[in-house]
Amino acid sequence: MRAFRLGSDGRFREMRIEGGILISDVIDGFWVKTDWLLADPEDIPKALDALEENEGKSEGNTKGDERRK
Repeated sequence: MRAFRLGSDGRFREMRIEGGILISDVIDGFWVKTDWLLADPEDIPKALDALEENEGKSEGNTKGDERRK
């Protein structure tokens, strides 16, 4: 999977994906599992649950292996 964001110069830039995790360049510590983007709606975590997981796993460790579980 590849993901892009629009840069300030009006050009699209490829975003970082590490081990199935899409890492935000805009919001420090924010990430999304690429599996969530491709899953059936019933299998996608509720938004609040996903944000809580994101918050809990990124504190003090923005690239830790815990996110990949």
